[in-house]
Amino acid sequence: MNAQNPGKSGIVPDWVKRLLSSAIIVVGLVSVIVLFIFLAVHAYVSLERTLDDDGERVVYEPAPTLSADVTGADQTPAPPIVADALRILAAAEQAKADAELARRNTEQISDNLSRVLSLLEAVGVLVGFAVGAAVFYGIRNTQETRAEFRAYQQDLDQLGKRLKVYDEPLKNLPDNLAAMNTLKDDLESRLHDIRSTFTDLLQAQQELRLNNYSQAYDLVCGVLERDPDNAQALYIAGWIEFQHIKPVPGEEEPPLERAERRLQQAADLGSPAARAAHGVVKRRLAKHVPLDDKQERLKRLDEARAALVGALQGDNDDLIDLNQESFWGPVAGAYRDMADTTTDSVDRDYFIKKAVESYQKALKVTPRSSYPIGNLAELYLRQDDRDEALQSFQDTLLFAQAELTLVPKDYYHMMDVAMAGMMVTAGIEDDAAREKQIDVSRRDLDRALNMSDLTGEMISISLGGWKRLHMYCPDEWSDIKAALAQAIRVVEEKQRRLNAPPLA
Repeated sequence: MNAQNPGKSGIVPDWVKRLLSSAIIVVGLVSVIVLFIFLAVHAYVSLERTLDDDGERVVYEPAPTLSADVTGADQTPAPPIVADALRILAAAEQAKADAELARRNTEQISDNLSRVLSLLEAVGVLVGFAVGAAVFYGIRNTQETRAEFRAYQQDLDQLGKRLKVYDEPLKNLPDNLAAMNTLKDDLESRLHDIRSTFTDLLQAQQELRLNNYSQAYDLVCGVLERDPDNAQALYIAGWIEFQHIKPVPGEEEPPLERAERRLQQAADLGSPAARAAHGVVKRRLAKHVPLDDKQERLKRLDEARAALVGALQGDNDDLIDLNQESFWGPVAGAYRDMADTTTDSVDRDYFIKKAVESYQKALKVTPRSSYPIGNLAELYLRQDDRDEALQSFQDTLLFAQAELTLVPKDYYHMMDVAMAGMMVTAGIEDDAAREKQIDVSRRDLDRALNMSDLTGEMISISLGGWKRLHMYCPDEWSDIKAALAQAIRVVEEKQRRLNAPPLA
């Protein structure tokens, strides 16, 4: 219920009513006083006139005696009875005159009384009107004041009920304020952590593009200290551990196993890229299985392939890894590894066919990348499609050189330049030019192997590529085949110096 505005009552404001009532009362009282003064003055004047009339009283003079009239000069005294009669007559005349004067005074007083009564009636009417108005507005103001008071009382009662609701919270206000301050500090700390996490992850990805793997790894490890379940940080850390962290002798968890654990955790947190990357690590672990245990190796490779394909379903068909390469490349690599493992020629041909299809999908996702086109060139050579293979090697050399202008210290692109540069010599007819191109490729290989921060895994991957090229190089390209054999020896020497385990 809303209380009435104390400044208003109905249509006419209260202060106007009070002013009007006071004005009417004052006017009435002034009118009464003025009328009483007027009556007093009038009565005084009337009294003065009456007194003046009394002062001017007419004294009756007796008429001349009969004896004088009759006798003339010889007047004789009137008999006593006549004299008495004359006095009585004179007294009667005088009484008559006094009676007339009294009548006139009585009429004057009556007129004055009539005027006073009329004035008193008028004053009574005015006083009655003033008193009535005052009483009316007084009663009305009293009623409205009582109504307003009742409204205020109801509002106060409602307010009291509401305040009772807050009694308990108010009693606990100090504890609540302390809890709120603690919550505020906690939220500010979390907000700071979120901002730091976002900044560190963004910086880590920039460092990855510049091949500053150590800086990127330190940044994501810092994020994981604050937020151990951050899927993006787990994905980046696992990827760097998989490809760029060197194992330390005696450590409880080698980088490759730590990478598998982190990527599995990130995949469980719902990251499709981490799920696909976990499939890549599973493929690498499968290649550590000895070749003579073919069944286990094939089983592990197929599990890795299934994990990768499962991660690329639906809208994730175009997922790329942190090296900006399509995940269809590792799918193709798993098929090729299965082809190298199986002893069944039918299965081998099927796996090679699926590998070609998968690398072609990768090329659609990253059409200017040397990674899928270089591997396609090697598969075409394996299928003895020399023209397609030579064209693909030329594209690989062109794409890898372009990518090196953006990232000059990328190990895999440098290796692509060295391998493709050696294979394209097959299209050069001049022997001197061919030898010159082979020398250029050897220098590119040395430059790649002399990079810092190389890991055994990186060397092992490259060594596998050189070996496959040598295996499927046509015997007619004898100078190229000899150069490939020499390159293999150089890479193996680097592998031994790094004490890296060979991949089967």
